[in-house]
Formats: sequence, C-alpha cells, structure tokens
Amino acid sequence: MELFGINEHPGDFIRWMLRSSITIKALFALFLLLILRPPLFLILSLIPVYYSWIAFRFRFSYQYFNGSLGIFLLTPLVKIVMDLGMDSGRILGFWQGLHRK
Repeated sequence: MELFGINEHPGDFIRWMLRSSITIKALFALFLLLILRPPLFLILSLIPVYYSWIAFRFRFSYQYFNGSLGIFLLTPLVKIVMDLGMDSGRILGFWQGLHRK
C-alpha cells in the first residue's frame, strides 16, 4: 500500500496509472470484446490502427534517424515492450508491498 503513499494526491496517481497502463487498457478492450462480440475482421483491423497511432505519437523520434523505415516500424514495438515492463514493475511493487513483513 506504500505505492499510493509516494504521491500527495493518491487519486491523481491512480488516474495516471489507469491512463498509462497498457495492461489495464488491454483488459478493458478484452472486456468490451466479450460483451460486444464484434466480427473477427474488425478486431484484427484494430491492431494496425493501434500500431499506427503509436507510430504517429512518437513521430518526433524519426527526425533523428534520417527517416529510416526500420525506426518507424520498431518504435511502436519498443513502446509496447516498455509499457509492459512498466506494468510488470508496478504489479511487482504492489505485490511486494502487500507481502512486506
């Protein structure tokens, strides 16, 4: 529970976690998919849309590598792996905080 104690405003911290957590976003998307049951082609079409959104958000980084296509393709993958690492650290920290003696 010390995880929430590092911030003066725990509500702000929790909202930030909900906004920035790829795991929570994925669970929410899975929940919506289970409820709405869209066709498979629609689900699969959302993957490149999400990937493109990440590429667009980090477009500033491409200017440092002379417009390399590899950077354009790798930036979203790096961002996803980075977000998963951040979430695993949050979960581990929360778990350790619960089981601290």
